[in-house]
Amino acid sequence: DAENAMLHGKLGMALVGDGQFDKARLAFGQALVLNPGDVVTRANLAALEMKDGHWTDAALQWTRILEARPDMTDARYNFAVCLYQLNDRQAALDEANTVLARQPGHADAARLIDLIRAAPR
Repeated sequence: DAENAMLHGKLGMALVGDGQFDKARLAFGQALVLNPGDVVTRANLAALEMKDGHWTDAALQWTRILEARPDMTDARYNFAVCLYQLNDRQAALDEANTVLARQPGHADAARLIDLIRAAPR
């Protein structure tokens, strides 16, 4: 149920704060089993996957978030970062350009675009 999902999500955040990342990942996963539509918990899991360099897993989580909330600019930016790390530069560029079009002052998206354009092909 939603209350147990919320408790698992909060436990996951506490475990992240304590540096227990594998246990946090399990808590976030449990929360998402109980409430798959919880974009906050899913974003926390995606951020943890990014921190650990699990780019494919992170990209999957950001994709699920964007399916539910295509307006989430930060989710789109983080998805672009994952795509860049997975060497899908054109898709990363497209996503970063979408972020910049929706939020012209998004400095991180602008830097990512510059980085992609400067990278050797």
